Amino acid sequence: NQKKDEEENICEDQNTSLACSSCSGVFKSQKAEKVSLTYTSCSHYEARPKDGGIPSEINFAPSWDLLCSAQSMTDDVEELTAEASISSFDSNKLDEWNFRAEQMKHKFKGWKDRADRLQNIEKLLKDAAVSKRRLSDKEYEQLYSELKHNSETNHDDEIKAGLPHAFCLILDKLLKSFVSEKPQESVCIEMENICVVLNLIYSCSDKCRQESIDEIGNFLIPLLINVLNLSQHKLFAHDPSLIIEKVVLLLCLFVQVPSGRDVMSVNPHILTALAQVLNASLELVPSVGHVKKYGIDVIWMISKLAFNRNYSEKVVSSTEITTALITSCKQKQMVPESAAAILNLTAAVSTHEKLVGHAGFLEAIQSLMSDREEMSVSAQRRATASLGNLASTEPLKTQLINFNGGSIIDALLTVTTNDGDPKTCQHAVRALKKLTGRGRAEELASHNGFIRSLLKIASANTDKLTRKLASEILAELITEINHPSPSHNLILWCLVEACNIINEDASYLELLSQGFLSQANEIENQKPMVQYEGLLEAIASLGTSENPATRNNIVASLQKLAKNKDNRKIIACNRDILNMAASVLVDKRFSSIQHDIYNIISLLVEIESNRLFLANHSGLLEALICYSLYTKKYHNQFRTGLNAVMLLSLAFEEEGMKA
Repeated sequence: NQKKDEEENICEDQNTSLACSSCSGVFKSQKAEKVSLTYTSCSHYEARPKDGGIPSEINFAPSWDLLCSAQSMTDDVEELTAEASISSFDSNKLDEWNFRAEQMKHKFKGWKDRADRLQNIEKLLKDAAVSKRRLSDKEYEQLYSELKHNSETNHDDEIKAGLPHAFCLILDKLLKSFVSEKPQESVCIEMENICVVLNLIYSCSDKCRQESIDEIGNFLIPLLINVLNLSQHKLFAHDPSLIIEKVVLLLCLFVQVPSGRDVMSVNPHILTALAQVLNASLELVPSVGHVKKYGIDVIWMISKLAFNRNYSEKVVSSTEITTALITSCKQKQMVPESAAAILNLTAAVSTHEKLVGHAGFLEAIQSLMSDREEMSVSAQRRATASLGNLASTEPLKTQLINFNGGSIIDALLTVTTNDGDPKTCQHAVRALKKLTGRGRAEELASHNGFIRSLLKIASANTDKLTRKLASEILAELITEINHPSPSHNLILWCLVEACNIINEDASYLELLSQGFLSQANEIENQKPMVQYEGLLEAIASLGTSENPATRNNIVASLQKLAKNKDNRKIIACNRDILNMAASVLVDKRFSSIQHDIYNIISLLVEIESNRLFLANHSGLLEALICYSLYTKKYHNQFRTGLNAVMLLSLAFEEEGMKA
């Protein structure tokens, strides 16, 4: 009991409380509960040990609620006071707690001082705007010193303190003075200073920037556009590059938040101003030898606006913007951003016809695709994706195919056959796939080298998805183009060549076999197929494929061809077909197609002139007998097989031989 009492005394001695220095009210219970921080009308609080130790005073500024950091400071206090429990403090912890409380006091004092300074700055700016007094260089230096830091939270405080609105008032007065009097050097410099300072302030959080634009965006953004217009009309007393750069950077900050994009998209003058700035930066290239950074920033801004369909339609409605973008595609430094802007503009189907109808637009995309510079890989990828977007609009497909003698098709094929960036290849083949719709297969097939290039892509490209997409395009062309099309021989060539390519991929072989079947399904194709050199050999090579679907398609194709009596003589004389048939009939792995092969031989035997050749073909008669023995329990199959054997035996009898 004595030890317990001593422990209780120790705990009581170390009890720490948070008290109001004005009314001496204690805000902490005497037990081990958490300390709660209470705000009253008092502005002074002190953290002190109950035994009368040295208090650590904490000051709260009257303008505390103006500071965005109030919550973080509150969290610090609550974390500190939460530790002040009766049971948790020994002498060492008490010293540490007092030290931290002292540090916090200085923090609060710093925030109070800064809140006072921001209020004084706002008052100074508003007074200057009302009295039309221009701030001195020294005053701007002090402003710059106060506002130049990397703390997003501090910039949020500056927004909350109303500094942007105060600067808007001054900028508005300065712009009006441009109209009423001849511009002076000091006025131009002050406008530059304002734009520099606004750039610092708006390096705040997106949330705070959004709130500020909601409040003053309709006032501030038109002022900035007026500044850009003045700079373009050479009304500045000196080189306007700095102020253009700062205004563009400000607009880039605004376009990153929804309210900024909203205000900019509804302003009828913003796009014209941006186009003028972009053109001006392009005109300076020959004299300065490089692209001004603000020109690239303008393109980035257009790209950001175009990311939304509603905004992209408004951007495309400005012919000045489209023309400037097309021109920027010729500048190496601007190429990646220009390609990104074009890609975003083509994302909305509603913009396609206007863009394609704009002089030089398709030429610009073609030049971006043809650029093989290493740094332009992203531009090439974006350009091919843009064409893929445009190719989804039905009325434009023929125009894209025939543009400039098929130069766009050539560019897409070149990008893909060069086996470069996989994503670029995929975008290019997707664009070609969209163009290969019904009614346009003939147009594409007649394009010089189109089918040959596609076959090369389908068989040799290192990217699996690219190969698959190219194979699907070929399959569609094979389905669409039939005899007597001028391109039909190319289709047959493609089928034969595709079989000569070593590719064990099951999906590739299945797609190829489907191509044979789709061709054999059309009666007008059957005779040209059996007469085309190497085609029957190609069919025979797939007949013993390990893939069941491939085998089924090939046998079905051969059945279609053999049903035509005019074809039976050629088929019966083809040794590869007969070798394939003999192999299938004696191999139980191919049991699913043996009956169909038997039927095909039966059809060939019906032509009397075929019998001798068939009977003399090594292994075929033995295969027929073998299959008949295997299947004699099935009456129909046995009868068919027996009939085929009997017909073949007639060929021997006619020659005076014994079967």
